[in-house]
Amino acid sequence: MNVGVRNPGSTAGLAAVFVTGLVLVLVPLAALLFGEMDTTSADPESLWASFSEPHLRGLLVGSLGLALSVTVATMLLGVPIGLLLASSRSRTVRLLALLHVLPLCLPPYLGALGWAGLAGQTGSFGQMFTEGAGIWMSGILYSKAGFVLVMTIALTPVVSLLTWAFARSIDASAIEAARLGRPTGSVLARIVYPLCLPGITLAGLLVFVLALGEVAVGQFLRVPVYASTVFNRLADLSFLPFDALARAWPLVFVAVAVAAVCYLTERRGHAALGLRDAGATNWLQGSQRLGAATLLVLVATLGMLPIGSLVIRGFFGPGGGVTGMTAAGNALGNSLLYATLGATCMLGIAVPAGYLWSRNPKVGHFVSLPLLVGLTLPAVVLGLGLVIAWNQPATQWIYQGIGIVLLGLLARYLYPIVRTAKLGFDRLPDTWLEAARIHQGSLLRRLVFVIIPASLPIIATAWTLGFLLVQRDMDTTIIFYPPGGECLPVRALTLEANAPAGLTAATAGLQVIVTALALGLLSMSARLQRRFC
Repeated sequence: MNVGVRNPGSTAGLAAVFVTGLVLVLVPLAALLFGEMDTTSADPESLWASFSEPHLRGLLVGSLGLALSVTVATMLLGVPIGLLLASSRSRTVRLLALLHVLPLCLPPYLGALGWAGLAGQTGSFGQMFTEGAGIWMSGILYSKAGFVLVMTIALTPVVSLLTWAFARSIDASAIEAARLGRPTGSVLARIVYPLCLPGITLAGLLVFVLALGEVAVGQFLRVPVYASTVFNRLADLSFLPFDALARAWPLVFVAVAVAAVCYLTERRGHAALGLRDAGATNWLQGSQRLGAATLLVLVATLGMLPIGSLVIRGFFGPGGGVTGMTAAGNALGNSLLYATLGATCMLGIAVPAGYLWSRNPKVGHFVSLPLLVGLTLPAVVLGLGLVIAWNQPATQWIYQGIGIVLLGLLARYLYPIVRTAKLGFDRLPDTWLEAARIHQGSLLRRLVFVIIPASLPIIATAWTLGFLLVQRDMDTTIIFYPPGGECLPVRALTLEANAPAGLTAATAGLQVIVTALALGLLSMSARLQRRFC
């Protein structure tokens, strides 16, 4: 493990990281409590009184139950898949893994849209079987079970990827020695699962808050979820920010509690994650391996069915084809602009922040806590705080352009990019970093002349991950994107109600194509990182 090198430059740099988190995340949170807002149309009651309606409490409990159901389902599917990915270097498994991860890189709403086309009364299943089958499938989709299905397929890769990362860092020789006197099932239960538990816990917490904060899927499937009540008070023509604020606070409490548990879990598990790559080890054998492979094929198939349906309808459906994709050119340009600028800005912060965190893990872990809160906050709550904080006369130059969009995206996604950079810098030999400190002097010179050139695969991975996270975002940008600034996911959402199905699918198909290309780039940069770092 790297030994922290304490110096004034690193202290000042880590302080700057903490200030960045304060500005991006904690200032909007403070604005939720202390900011001025238009309450002329609000009922003059306290925040607690506004939340005291029984149907709101019931809706919150129901949404917590849905999020918990999604979490349990993703863990049951994702843990064995993650162990399989850590056990195999087969090209078939790698291809299936990419197909499995693709739905995570797309807005979950597109998955719901694809399933609606497949399960509709006139959709593909209705044509393949009977109209009654289509009605039956629609009944399942437009229900709580459909919400759980769509979100489970979209978020299972979170669990499988974190399980894979922790399993790859386990000392394979110790596991092989344990197998000499114990069956494989006992080794998994008593050694492998406990060592992977921090990663599984982190994944479960992230899945829980992502499912709890999802707005578009619930609205599309006509399933009432609590986050939608906050969004509707902002998007609705009546515009009731006071009511939105009253309903946002329970989600804030949940997000802060989840961030605190993630923080404590990471402090326990950060030493295992990413510090070494033990190579492929047969964690699963016999029927266990076959069962995990079956789950991977099943989840990848269920993920690709709606996506493939969207792409096909985008090319051949009414209003689709080249004409439909050309009509989405402005939205495509906005998506690429947001993703490129957002990923570049995040990388500019993540490279020095990740390096300083790597050299001083304890302090770096603490100062990154505000950024972790930004990741766990539901997008609609974070967006409400940004509206209150930045929609002021003195900051209209930021709020009326893409500046507010970039602030929202950085607040939400900067933490995983910094974390990725930190894990990459952990792999650099201490002797290199110490020699660079002695011969190059300042942190800036070390970064420019030594660390960045030696870490280009790491940097490419972090940038591409930021690109993927930003271009999949819909719930953040939909709140305050400027006029004419809609991105592809927002355009697909707004077209769905009135436009021809092919036109909506063409927009979604563009999103799939861009995402697949970026995911391929991320896969290549990750392979380069494993080869050279």
